[in-house]
Amino acid sequence: MKTFLFKIILFFLGCYWIITLFFIFPPNPLNISLDNMNNQFQSVFFQRWAFFAPPPKYNSRIYIVFIEKATSNKSVFEVLEPILRKKHNNAPFNTSAQIMDYIFASSLIGIDDKLKTMQDAYKGKEFQTRHNLSDSLITDRIITQIENSTDFITLRNYALKIASEQNINIEKTSYQIQITRINLAQFVDRMSAKREEKVIFSSHIFSK
Repeated sequence: MKTFLFKIILFFLGCYWIITLFFIFPPNPLNISLDNMNNQFQSVFFQRWAFFAPPPKYNSRIYIVFIEKATSNKSVFEVLEPILRKKHNNAPFNTSAQIMDYIFASSLIGIDDKLKTMQDAYKGKEFQTRHNLSDSLITDRIITQIENSTDFITLRNYALKIASEQNINIEKTSYQIQITRINLAQFVDRMSAKREEKVIFSSHIFSK
């Protein structure tokens, strides 16, 4: 009985590590084509391979842009700064803000990883030659795959939460999610360097 149980445990551990290694291999058409399966696997066996990560070189921002369908007027809300301010002001009683900060940081890492993986795979000359896709079609495909990821769905759900809190009628309003980066200057350049903000991802415009 113990031998049988040991074999079952060994089998499941073997499957786990095979699947894990498959999805952390360098980007290729096969593991990218199974991105939905990767999302399901991550939802059950969440993990981040980021041991001994270097200090960040930029700050990220997440903007929710609400657009009134009738007038095209826009309202913009930045997600991260209010959470970080609440985390700082309420310390040490800031557990909820810490959890929110962790959730969004994790989502940003996931989106950034997927973005790099797909850009490397889709925009390679070999892939473009084989599939004969235009740059605009490749960009649209990348955006769509990011939008289908669990990390991005977290941002969409939070956008609807903001709409509810701000009394925005989502039936009469479209919205878009943008992610930007603000480069951090090195210490010696901290007084002179310009902190330019660059958009690294813009979603499609959602009606609901």
